[in-house]
Amino acid sequence: MVSKKPNTVMKHPSSKKLLHPKMITMSLVILLATIQSITIATNQIKADDLEPIESSRIIQYRGPMPYLPESYWGNEAELVFELYRSPTGGSPFWSETRRVSVRKDGWVDVNLGLVEELPDSVFMTPFRFLSIWHNDVEFIPRKQVSSVAYVASPYESKQSQENYLETALNAARKAALKAPGRENKLDKLVDCGEFKMETHPRMPLTWLDAEKAADSLGARLPTFGEWYGAYDGEPNKSLEHMDGHYEWVIPWVYEPLIHARLQELYRGKPVACYYNELSPMNEYPFRLAVNKSSATNE
Repeated sequence: MVSKKPNTVMKHPSSKKLLHPKMITMSLVILLATIQSITIATNQIKADDLEPIESSRIIQYRGPMPYLPESYWGNEAELVFELYRSPTGGSPFWSETRRVSVRKDGWVDVNLGLVEELPDSVFMTPFRFLSIWHNDVEFIPRKQVSSVAYVASPYESKQSQENYLETALNAARKAALKAPGRENKLDKLVDCGEFKMETHPRMPLTWLDAEKAADSLGARLPTFGEWYGAYDGEPNKSLEHMDGHYEWVIPWVYEPLIHARLQELYRGKPVACYYNELSPMNEYPFRLAVNKSSATNE
């Protein structure tokens, strides 16, 4: 039986709106809630370092379990994870049952695909929604799966929204040409903390082809958190063309409490455009990553 509880996910207000004097009190409440969620987001992105990742063929979920009884917080719970091609209804095309450690704050950090292998079909459709079940109750709403890291707004790269994607892809191709002959070798690696990542992006491919390129070189794609950490941090100075969108990463699940920053890019765009641009069947640039323990080919 599907739970009918309403979605309680907090939405972030736009920081660009002017406040009316009568709304100061309400605005302060919203601001405090926003600061709290940003703090949560920062802590969650760092959770990528909890265990080494050796393969790109997983789906990372980092987020809260709002309908899981608090008696499970700080303990383990058996959860069923399913992938659907629609946000409601339909039949799952992949499923995995796991005993998962639940943090004391009710959040979970899990890499899906380690028990039941993710087939190629998971990476050949733009419509992928993660459903989580406990004791035959579905935690709604389902959450979208993405394979792309992208910046929050075209304004971050000082480009107009109309030609942003085309301009970013052309710049990535030019950057890739600066490091030729990488079919059989990794590019110069940049130290990004717990891992290393290639200096230059690679020529655009589909997600599956990018994953195969990584596997053939004993490498992997970066996680969403790793890519963003490099984009926002010191490694950005050494990473060529780390200023545009999109780049392939290990698939991740969109969680509003963590990824509110990304909503700006699609504000006002049709939903069809959103799914179209994030489809793993598109051809986007990517750069490979390796754990420090195996980063020997520079």
